[in-house]
Amino acid sequence: MMVFNLQKKIEKPKLSDYFLRGIVLYAFLVFVFQDELVNAVSTAFIFLLMTIPVLVKRKYKTRTPLELDIALSVFVFLSLYLGSLRGYYDRFPWYDLMLHFSSGMLLGLIGFVLLYLLNQNSPENVNLSPGFISFFAFSFSMTMSAIWEIFEFAMDLFFGFNMQKSGLIDTMSDLIVNTAGALIVAIGGYIWIKQRGKTFF
Repeated sequence: MMVFNLQKKIEKPKLSDYFLRGIVLYAFLVFVFQDELVNAVSTAFIFLLMTIPVLVKRKYKTRTPLELDIALSVFVFLSLYLGSLRGYYDRFPWYDLMLHFSSGMLLGLIGFVLLYLLNQNSPENVNLSPGFISFFAFSFSMTMSAIWEIFEFAMDLFFGFNMQKSGLIDTMSDLIVNTAGALIVAIGGYIWIKQRGKTFF
């Protein structure tokens, strides 16, 4: 696992930030003009989730790892541009599961970084154990994955969308691969911290 640079300094918007927002805005406009309400709502929800890291960076006046920003940019590109706009979800049956697996890993990494920021800005810097840090990252990833599945279910139930497609099978398949991705990051993070001989912080 790579060493992240999490320095306490005010950060100007990076190219990756503009890239992310540009893709999301472009995808949203395309979906609106093509009258694809399901994809438009999903894109708006993704944009809402993307504002969370921005608010955290502004509040704590810190920077996020470049590696994490790149990973987020790649994921948004794969999911919105290739997946939705270019039709990869329909062309490749495995594509959706691959992205859910990747999101499990990515959310796990975000969990690590989020815990770092919270710990650094707490009144007392707590020496957290590797096990707790890994468990938090895993739990954060699983919680966000569950929220997404609840969002899909709510859209189908109240607005007649078909985001879950095959229903229970789709939901459980997504959660299983999300769990696998989150577990890999949690175990990898635990081993990395133990090998360093000190906590992540």
